[in-house]
Amino acid sequence: MAGLTEFFNREVFGPHRRERLRATLARLDDTHLHEHRERLVTVERQIAELKRRKERVLDSLEAADEPTPAFVNSINERTTRIGADLEAKQAALRELRDATPVAPCPELLDHCPTGTVDLDLLPEPTLRRLLDAFAVQMRHDKQGNQVDVQVTITPETADTQLRAANVVIMGDGGGPDGDLAAMRVVPPTGSHADRLWPPPHRTAA
Repeated sequence: MAGLTEFFNREVFGPHRRERLRATLARLDDTHLHEHRERLVTVERQIAELKRRKERVLDSLEAADEPTPAFVNSINERTTRIGADLEAKQAALRELRDATPVAPCPELLDHCPTGTVDLDLLPEPTLRRLLDAFAVQMRHDKQGNQVDVQVTITPETADTQLRAANVVIMGDGGGPDGDLAAMRVVPPTGSHADRLWPPPHRTAA
């Protein structure tokens, strides 16, 4: 929670968040786009190879004059395994296509207010709304004892994220969340129609 709080206060709600993201994107260039395209090409080649393998197996069955039951069972087992591998690769290809990176837009961060918050002190429902609104993803690197944290901001989600941010930073919303006090608040400076696709930020576990 301490690392996640640091991430939000610096990378999402921090006053220098846009400059930090721009610096990160300048270092990364289009590497993530190239890597994504390479993964797409690799999976497409694997799918094509699996289809050829399945055809060769079936051709061997058709070429047999009098196939024995054992031979037929062997063919069925091989085609079943290849079919399962083929379905897995096709599912992976669909996921890659659905996750095609979009052009980054650091200006979308301006739609959120700036301020500080201690996530460990938030009521669980409030914390859950915040994490869901920003589509928080965390991946643990056991070897390096690091956690990759990623949030996604788009024009479609910006209003929901703004409301969630206002609750945790400014206590805007009434109820039990109304007692949350802001230490530093700057109003948002508008929204933009482009998308933000920030790379994961690494913080100590």
